[in-house]
Amino acid sequence: MNEIVNIRTLKFKEHFKNNFLFILLILAIICYIITFSYITILRHWTYYSAYLDLGWFEQALWSTIEGHFLYVSYLDSSHFGTHNSPILFFLIPIYHILPYSETLLITQTILLAIAAIPLFYIGKLLLDKWGGLILSFCYLLYPGLHGLNLFDFHELAFLPLIIFSTIFCLFTKRFNLFVILSLLAMLVKEDVSILLFTLTLYAIYFKSFDKKHEIRILYGLLIIYMAWLILSLLFIIPYFNVDGYFHSSRYELSYGIFCLLFHNFHLKVIYLVLLFLPLIFTPLAAPEFLIISFPSFAEILLQWPVAYRITTQYSALVIPVVFVSSMIGIKKIQSRLSNIRSSNKVLYSIILISSLLSCLLCTPAPVSPFTLYYKFSPNNCNYVIDDHVQKIDQAIKMIPPDSSVSTQNNLAGHLSQRMDIFIKYRENSQYIFLDNKTKNMEWLNSPMGELPLEKYELIFHVDEIQLYKLKEKSTNN
Repeated sequence: MNEIVNIRTLKFKEHFKNNFLFILLILAIICYIITFSYITILRHWTYYSAYLDLGWFEQALWSTIEGHFLYVSYLDSSHFGTHNSPILFFLIPIYHILPYSETLLITQTILLAIAAIPLFYIGKLLLDKWGGLILSFCYLLYPGLHGLNLFDFHELAFLPLIIFSTIFCLFTKRFNLFVILSLLAMLVKEDVSILLFTLTLYAIYFKSFDKKHEIRILYGLLIIYMAWLILSLLFIIPYFNVDGYFHSSRYELSYGIFCLLFHNFHLKVIYLVLLFLPLIFTPLAAPEFLIISFPSFAEILLQWPVAYRITTQYSALVIPVVFVSSMIGIKKIQSRLSNIRSSNKVLYSIILISSLLSCLLCTPAPVSPFTLYYKFSPNNCNYVIDDHVQKIDQAIKMIPPDSSVSTQNNLAGHLSQRMDIFIKYRENSQYIFLDNKTKNMEWLNSPMGELPLEKYELIFHVDEIQLYKLKEKSTNN
């Protein structure tokens, strides 16, 4: 009996020893999920989330369950009128079981966190187990990831997990999984097709898959990506939105590529530094892989300023390629320093220290008391559930769930489980809901337009919070 116990103990110890680094990674992922779930939920509860975009996605999912195809009142149409994102259908069963904003925030955090697992295995493949662990830690400490996670909810949260997994299949020559995951990534958003196009070109050029039928399928994938992009921009999105792809106005191509590139040049440089500095610019040592992200970087840097900030979702398009490029770059540096004793340990230590310092000094999330980010940004937030927040909660409870409401962006995110919620005044809305303490925060709320308050009765007015109800006469009119 004792011998059996000893054998089992030895097996457990051996299993623990062999998987010790992976266990450390899982613990780090759990810590990340707990921390950022708490922060994002608290951000929502203190009214720093918004209809654009948490409320947008919640209304799209809620309306679908109610029988309206991803309807959003901002468009007065389906979400497909702005982006082609079939990946959202995977969220409907989850949201149907747990129909809360918090469900989306926690789901997003989990998706972003567990992307560290395929990254770990890519690191083991390209470097070693410690290299995989260190780079996975760097990913969880990455300010760009924190900004993406913190900013409401977006379908791009699916992308790091799927792209890291796709790249792992590329390097391990798992062709069938590579194709399946590539097609799955295509469903995230129409412009992901561009990233997949360049990734597949890389696979063809470097002969990652060498069988003839595999190469034919890869060329077929290139056609599918471009067809999907064209179908999305010229047919699917215009079908749901008569104005067509309105995001094209953000590029202002009439000014020319040169002018667009140098417009807000200092902000673009800061953005790129914040992306590459935590990894001590090692991605630049692997230009043959980093080039995969060039079209996505161009898409980000040539549009409106919100895109090239680490506080928004757009970085999800480039983060996976940046991290894998870092691993390839580190491998090249290691080969050049192979004659220097302990060079690997020193290099890993420098990257980990750089990531820690970047997290402490540059993260947009309230996880570090030393962050300098908000000294240079207007959108400083105080996630405290105070008396003012509780008064807003009280006012919201007075609004019937089936009523139409015109309100501010940061308040509308809490009223999105209805068909008619507007962040600009809509004529004859049954309620107008205002919080004068946050109404003029330009980074959070846009002007609602002229409000005909004479048609409304003030039914709640406490601590600069105002709730108006449409008068009966106005309703009849």
